[in-house]
Amino acid sequence: MAKRNSLKRVLIITDHKWRDLAGYVYLKLLLEKTGLIRVRLCRLGEEKFWVLHERPDLVVYNHLYEDTKVEFTYWLKKQGVAVIILPTEGIPFKKVQELAAGKFTDLGAVDLYLSWNEPMAAKIVELKKLPPEKVKVIGVPRFDFYFPPLAALLPAKQQMQEKYGLEADPARPVILYATNFTIAGFENNKSFLYQDWQKLKLTRVDGYKPGQIEDLLRKDVLSRKLTLDSVGRLLEDFPRLQVIYKPHPSENHLFYQPLVKRLQAKYPRRFAFVTQEYIWNLLHVCDVLLQRTCTTATEAWIFGKPTLELHLH
Repeated sequence: MAKRNSLKRVLIITDHKWRDLAGYVYLKLLLEKTGLIRVRLCRLGEEKFWVLHERPDLVVYNHLYEDTKVEFTYWLKKQGVAVIILPTEGIPFKKVQELAAGKFTDLGAVDLYLSWNEPMAAKIVELKKLPPEKVKVIGVPRFDFYFPPLAALLPAKQQMQEKYGLEADPARPVILYATNFTIAGFENNKSFLYQDWQKLKLTRVDGYKPGQIEDLLRKDVLSRKLTLDSVGRLLEDFPRLQVIYKPHPSENHLFYQPLVKRLQAKYPRRFAFVTQEYIWNLLHVCDVLLQRTCTTATEAWIFGKPTLELHLH
């Protein structure tokens, strides 16, 4: 065991989407198991406090879209602190691929970029955001829960049915809706959406520019309505079917409450609305995944589960 004063201190900034927290905890355990590293996890937005508190040798970000984060990384460099990017998103759909590769940001203070895959790594180098020696392909840390040894933690189907009030019958088919209506949630708070996208530089991407946001909002609201209509239709047409509805962590979950009460009353023990569960636990027990523009499709394929991509607008 190394002496305390020889320990390397690492600060890992965790994204607000808590789906990544478990993977960060696993990474923390693996690093600390060496006896040479001490890891602190901190919530995104609180890194300035924890940097002063922990005095780390290394800070790990998930992205550097905002100018305020870029400025802070240059301040870290002046203090002798290394900076690594470990993304929580892999290769997004084509429109925002260059945004994710840093096209609109300054990665000059980054010592190492840990890419999920070759296409994203190549795009970062192609855009001349970082030299090849500073971009390494490591795979997908969050997907560790789909393979041994962490796969042993996955629950059985009957266990999840009981947990969420469904009839505990493993023979009943389960449809999982994994939705991504994050834009629709800002229907009555457009100014926040505009400001957030501008800060992230998303408004520089075609399809997300200021004049196009209204159309995106309208389509997202419509698609959410049609998707919810399809839930009731499936439950009505297939009496043995069970449905688990898992909204994106950033969606407005309160919006769904009237619908949830109605469906659970009309189809007792056949409909569950789940917000606080890791997606791999639900994918493991479902028979078919219905989703839209999300990494969950890739995760379902790992389990050999069929998926349907829903664009109902």
